[in-house]
Amino acid sequence: MGTRRLLDFFIGVFAGVILLGSPASGQHGMPPGGTLSVEKIPETKAWPRGQRELTNVNYTPWRKLCFEQSNAKTVCRTTISASTQETGTEIIRIDLVQDKDGPGALLQVIVLPGQLLIAGVSFTVDENETIKLPFNWCFANACIAAVPVDPRFIQTLKTGRKVKLETVDPALLTVTATLPLDKFGGVNEGPATQMFGESLESK
Repeated sequence: MGTRRLLDFFIGVFAGVILLGSPASGQHGMPPGGTLSVEKIPETKAWPRGQRELTNVNYTPWRKLCFEQSNAKTVCRTTISASTQETGTEIIRIDLVQDKDGPGALLQVIVLPGQLLIAGVSFTVDENETIKLPFNWCFANACIAAVPVDPRFIQTLKTGRKVKLETVDPALLTVTATLPLDKFGGVNEGPATQMFGESLESK
């Protein structure tokens, strides 16, 4: 399964699951055919005007969730999320979505609406080069940024210690969050934490 088909399958079938469990009534809506465009983020000097670090958040352990399809293919996502300590609201999620039997992989970051969409999401592992994830679309309760990634980048995740995410809020402040990577490799290479059938029922 190619990376584009992997993206279409995962977003199209599991939109209700990945978006914090509420209906996907989008700000922009899903493009016709369920496809997503990955566009270059224009350069601008209008932002940022400052920076703030996300605090008072809890992180889940890394998990590997796998979904069986009718064509005997299995798609897995290795995932971690961050939620507020006060309300438990999920505010960030990182997914590495992979076809179990193929090389295709998609890096996906889900955040709450209200970000400066043109800025996308900056993703930095340790001191490595920062990659940009453009926002593909927004739903009422979450915005999705995603890019295809190669095996070399996946190896960087497996050997990394932490990942720094940056978005830009409506006040044009860079919002920074740091999530751990120390358990990612073992979870990604190990068995599924949880398996789901086509009905999305846990097995």
